[in-house]
Amino acid sequence: ATTFGGSLIRLDKRIDQFVNVRVNLENSLTQDRRSLDVCCRRRLQINHLPDKLIPLSSSKLSAYEIVKHRHKDMFGLQFHPESIMTKDGKKLLSNFLNTI
Repeated sequence: ATTFGGSLIRLDKRIDQFVNVRVNLENSLTQDRRSLDVCCRRRLQINHLPDKLIPLSSSKLSAYEIVKHRHKDMFGLQFHPESIMTKDGKKLLSNFLNTI
């Protein structure tokens, strides 16, 4: 997000938990999934999203769990799809590698 003019905040306490992410806009990364159970581990979080990026999903922790560039197939995630604790992580990575 910062590359395109957004900003991050440093959280008082590190997030280290499972969270349900709601997919708000259909996209090629999540495909037909409307929600994802993911592993969140972070100390920094998107505070401001620039106009070049659009939010695709949100959670109780952040309005910006998955973001996408408005005109390019560039995505950003605030959780760990590679973690074995992210239920649909392999599918997300597969979608990224094979579809995008």
